[in-house]
Amino acid sequence: MADPSLALTIQKMLFGLGDCKKPLEATSCIIEEYLRQQLDYIVFKAQACMGQDCEEITVKNILFLLKNNPVRLQRLYQYFDMKSKHQEITGSIIGGTATSDKDIEADLKSFFNGSKKTRNLTVKQQILEFIDEFKIKIDNEFFDEAKHERLVRQNELSIEQSKEDYLAFEQSRTVSFDVSYRQKTNKNKREFNDWLQIKLRNNPGVSLLTATAYEVLQYLSKEIVAQIVDCVLQLRADAKVQIISSSDFTSTNSNLGPRPEVFPIMPDEVNEVMRRCQYLHNKQFHNVSYCILF
Repeated sequence: MADPSLALTIQKMLFGLGDCKKPLEATSCIIEEYLRQQLDYIVFKAQACMGQDCEEITVKNILFLLKNNPVRLQRLYQYFDMKSKHQEITGSIIGGTATSDKDIEADLKSFFNGSKKTRNLTVKQQILEFIDEFKIKIDNEFFDEAKHERLVRQNELSIEQSKEDYLAFEQSRTVSFDVSYRQKTNKNKREFNDWLQIKLRNNPGVSLLTATAYEVLQYLSKEIVAQIVDCVLQLRADAKVQIISSSDFTSTNSNLGPRPEVFPIMPDEVNEVMRRCQYLHNKQFHNVSYCILF
């Protein structure tokens, strides 16, 4: 039986992250391999953060690796905060606890005001405990430049799209390794967990992961893919600036004409981005292993 693969899921999400409408299968396969390497390192480092009396890798062990990156911690918290609120809202409506428009409106206000406890806040609570323990302030205090640039890029890509392309673009944006709260099945979650257990079978830490630690890794996995796409697009932008600066075109002329076509991200571009990240890390820390998120 063949090993499970996340290449198809990655291929589906690339369009929403900035790739062309039909991303290359070869590109998604090479990104999958880099994702495996990155997660292998995260699990290894998280296990090293375990206390002597601990028998499991928890959310806090993974968060400890991000303690020096408050912007990424803030983004992580915002994701699980919104996810828990959405799950509670849909759970109340589907479960029948909200029986009228007034009840639903009251529930919505209580959820977003934080006045009502929700059932699925395990990850969120652990994040709050962690940032409180380390005195990290993340309540929208930091400007998330990477997230802002992604939103600007997504807006620019969607401006001239047809209705059909826009719907496909929005669908691609919702693809996740996690149980997306816009989907009704746990298929992606099961696929990711099975994939991780098999691909990291030589890593002893994978058998120690708690269910909530898996949730965090599912989120971080899409962040890794998004980070790779960000770097590839930045690489292209830098190359374009060099070409323009060496030509006779002025900045005014460069804005003439239709919006340029988005070409598919190539495997060689992904390899070049990861090579540069590896070089910069080795130059600073003299260490072969690294994670693109840290």
